[in-house]
Order: sequence, then structure tokens, then C-alpha cells
Amino acid sequence: MSTIDTTTVRQDSLHRDALAVLQPGFVGTTPPDWLRRHLAAGLGSVALFSRNVTDQAQLSELTAGLREENPDVLVAIDEEGGDVTRLESGSGSSWPGNLALGAIDDPALTRDVARELGRALAECGVNYNWAPSADVNSNPGNPVIGVRSFGADPDLCARHTAAWVGGSSRWASPPAPSTSRATATPPWIRTWACRWSTSTWTCCVRATWCRSRPPSPPGPRP
Repeated sequence: MSTIDTTTVRQDSLHRDALAVLQPGFVGTTPPDWLRRHLAAGLGSVALFSRNVTDQAQLSELTAGLREENPDVLVAIDEEGGDVTRLESGSGSSWPGNLALGAIDDPALTRDVARELGRALAECGVNYNWAPSADVNSNPGNPVIGVRSFGADPDLCARHTAAWVGGSSRWASPPAPSTSRATATPPWIRTWACRWSTSTWTCCVRATWCRSRPPSPPGPRP
């Protein structure tokens, strides 16, 4: 999550360029004044968490408020279903998470779940989702990913990451498959590779043992 000065809004070009690439979060269920000021000055994205969401109606009002200041703002959230939910954090998700989907191993079901989650996010005004987790949960010495992973088999994770992306990409909330590199233990297990095609994200998941720092993830789609 990004950190910015909440007290002033500078007008120089360097500051405007910085605002275009930051993604700060905030506390509460309505946009604070400092966030509104920075959005009006060109802040390009906002990160939302459970602390910002009570229900879908409130989330819709929140995202509409953000766009009053910047109609082009990218509103990001981490909605994976299962244990990692923001839309239903108070009651628990209505949708299965990655481990359950991997255990069933029906890519069509995974695609359907991702499509419906993407639809719900789009209806609430969220247009970027940090999901799914594409980690291969194959290191017993590093169990931190747990139920967020589709499983321990790279091919299974590949199938379901691709299915999730295919389902979610139908809506205006493009998925951002993620890995928890910060919690990995060397040698790192590289668990994804994404490339942009003319119509959609095409993703596969690969386990590659690296003895040096892994490369940066792919940039945003063109």
C-alpha cells in the first residue's frame, strides 16, 4: 500500500506524476478529505480493504464518491472468495476459495465463480482485483499461503489460475494474479507467467527454482 502526504497537495509536475502511480488505502467507509483532494489533483488509484466495506450498497456509494473527484480512478480490492473476502468480510464469503476450487478441480466451476465475483465487483464500482493467488503451495516449510493456493501441483494451479482469469476478465474488474514473494523462502518458487493476448489475459503457472532474485512481474496489459 502506498503512503502519501495527507496534509497538502502540491501542484508541481513531479508530484502529479507520483500521484498517477500511487495506490493508497485509508481508514473508514467514506472518502476522507485528504483523499478527495489528492484524487482531484490526479491520484490514479485507491486501495480498498475490509475496513472500508460494510456491504455492497455502501461500497457502491464509496466508489461513486471516489469518482466524483476523479472519474478515471482505478479502485482496487482483494476479493478471492473463501477466507479472503472484502465484499462479505462480516459474514464470510458465499463463494468457495482457491483451496476448495482446487480440491474439486473443475476449471469450469472456477471460471464461473470468478465471473460472478467479477460481476459483483463491477456492479460496486471496483475495477481492479488483486486475485487470484497463483502460488503453488508446495513448500511445507513455508505454509503461509495455506488455503489461498489452489494446491501443491503446478499444473493444477495453472489450470485454475487460467480459468479464474478467463472468468473474471469478462467484467470491468480485470484480475491481477499474485504471488506472495515477500513470504517465500529461497530458493524462490516462481509460480506464474502471464502474457497479454489480443483478447484476454492468458496465464499459466510454472514452478521454477531460482538461485538469484526473481525477475519483476509482468506490467499492466497494454
